[in-house]
Amino acid sequence: MSLESKILKMVAKGVQKNKVELGQELISTGLIDSISVMELIMEIKKEFGVEIPFEQIMDIFADTKTLVDFIKKNVK
Repeated sequence: MSLESKILKMVAKGVQKNKVELGQELISTGLIDSISVMELIMEIKKEFGVEIPFEQIMDIFADTKTLVDFIKKNVK
């Protein structure tokens, strides 16, 4: 499974959907709430070793493509 697929699967699980698409908006559509964001941040750190800076959360979780790109760029 590719890194992108793993991330999208993780997001889908976090928002309780069967599937999310690359580029799908998260925050502005209400698909993800603050509790789900915090849970995903912890899971991303555990799974990929990537820490998401507090001041960038809104930008990084704007849509799935931005989130995937950020993790790919910062994965350890």
